Amino acid sequence: MTTVSFTDADGTDRDILFRQYVSDPLVVQTIPGQTIRLQVRGRETLATQDMFLTWSVKVVSEDGGTVRGTLASIRRDGTELDTVLTNRGDSAPADSITLQSRDRLVFEIGTGGDPLVSHDTDLSIGDDNATDLPQNDTETSAFNPWIELGATLTFDVPTAQLAAAWGLLYGEVVEQGASAAGGARE
Repeated sequence: MTTVSFTDADGTDRDILFRQYVSDPLVVQTIPGQTIRLQVRGRETLATQDMFLTWSVKVVSEDGGTVRGTLASIRRDGTELDTVLTNRGDSAPADSITLQSRDRLVFEIGTGGDPLVSHDTDLSIGDDNATDLPQNDTETSAFNPWIELGATLTFDVPTAQLAAAWGLLYGEVVEQGASAAGGARE
């Protein structure tokens, strides 16, 4: 498990992008309306920071240049982060969306809030445990974070590549420390 951190001296209300995961290309299909769920451990460094888990899921063209639709708009979990790495979960309803050939899912995760002084927060990411995080806001053990879409998806890659290069949760890190409003980057 790895802990990724963001530190600044900015007290304005904003969302911080920690990680962006991009799936392998998908075939033409309709993703039905469903509930998207996730669990990840996070923490704020001070109890007065008022920071929350922030996330979104969207569909983009293969090259990422066109956003085809949003499954879950950027949102903040309703439970403030603790000062110890603690599980946070959230869910959101998603509308149906029809994909074009080789579209990709993009999952973004970070923290957000309106702190008094700083956005100093950590998220625990990785998959080095045999157990996934449970659906609660209390677990402190270093279990695997996850995101769940209820629909079965068909990827446009050979089956052998799917097992070896599953991109939805283990994709390439694109950027850390970006503001959702396009602010400073680390």
